Amino acid sequence: MPLFKWSESLSVGDGTIDSQHQRMIEMINELYDAMERQEGAASAEGLVASLRAYAREHFTEEEQTMERIGFPDLAAHREQHAAYIRQIHDYEQSIQTGESPNILDMSRFLCNWLLKHIKGSDQNYAPYLSNE
Repeated sequence: MPLFKWSESLSVGDGTIDSQHQRMIEMINELYDAMERQEGAASAEGLVASLRAYAREHFTEEEQTMERIGFPDLAAHREQHAAYIRQIHDYEQSIQTGESPNILDMSRFLCNWLLKHIKGSDQNYAPYLSNE
């Protein structure tokens, strides 16, 4: 059972960005599902590494879009993205060193952060997209 599902209320009005957000949600749900199936640290490590790489790619593209549309809070938004990447990296490091983070808590944090970020910060640039 997924932690959360995509809904149109999360849309920023850009098909590419929306589909990337959907993929990030799927990846977090995959991590949560792996935890429920008790697949172990090796599986979690691979999923977290994939999520970090994909999040970095998405954030780069999203920031380029915000720059193109002249979004005034780009610097603050960029810092939020960097903080999320650092958190994912910290989780990845703890798995690699055998600290065995609570995958459920990690999945919930990643899910809640992304949901809050999309509903809050990302919605702030949506009006600029419609002015394009």
